[in-house]
Amino acid sequence: MTDSPQTQNGKSTQQGPAFVRNGPDRLQKVFLYLILVNWLVAGLLLMKIDSLSFLAGTLAGAGIILLQFFLLKLSLMRARRAGDGYLLYPVTASTLLIVLLLIGFFFFY
Repeated sequence: MTDSPQTQNGKSTQQGPAFVRNGPDRLQKVFLYLILVNWLVAGLLLMKIDSLSFLAGTLAGAGIILLQFFLLKLSLMRARRAGDGYLLYPVTASTLLIVLLLIGFFFFY
């Protein structure tokens, strides 16, 4: 046997990565900073939610849910495309924190 990849009808069946980076990835840095901003917004909401009125808390909650939705959608696209699955952990953790925070706000206001 030879060490060459198996061929089928003259075509190689060995597949490489779907996305290969060439050089520094500036979009990756922006994405990581966006995750940090998300955590800062979640922390700010955690500190200030008890001093907000119900309407202001509802509007802040709706805004941060929109931010979380877009960030989660971007991270899923990014992780699937570039093999950056480790990015899902901080985004998922912040999503769970914000959901628990908002559930507590609406039930104990």
